Amino acid sequence: RQLAIFFCADRSLHYSARKEVEAALGKCQGSAVSSLLELVCDAVADLDEHFVFKEHVVKLAGLLMHGVGKPLRGLAFTDFLATGDDKQRFQELAEVTIAGESAGSDDQRPGVIKVRMRDAMGNLVGTVLYHVPYVSVQGPVHHLIGLQ
Repeated sequence: RQLAIFFCADRSLHYSARKEVEAALGKCQGSAVSSLLELVCDAVADLDEHFVFKEHVVKLAGLLMHGVGKPLRGLAFTDFLATGDDKQRFQELAEVTIAGESAGSDDQRPGVIKVRMRDAMGNLVGTVLYHVPYVSVQGPVHHLIGLQ
């Protein structure tokens, strides 16, 4: 009986340690991808599983003339896309890259599309959108996007 308890505790510790290592590796890879996007894009944003901004993105707020004191955090990225077609193409891109992630492939499957966004004045802003899905520490797939 004591051996069984020891075995279960040992397995639990190994599982816990493996999850911590995977999380650290994910942060490292995410940081590298984010740094690369920062080099080639005008703005980089981190979105949750519902495409909601996890943090305020000063550069994107400036590009869209979103206004001072109006944080993007908590707002849906898709609300800034100009048309239903742009929203649909972005969601299809995210689904394709997520399908690649969940199909057992450990590699991140980036994608790129052209979309139009609307600034605060209602003007169309053409952008190239880079998308990289990643699995967060909590489990769901999140989205790192770069806009050029």
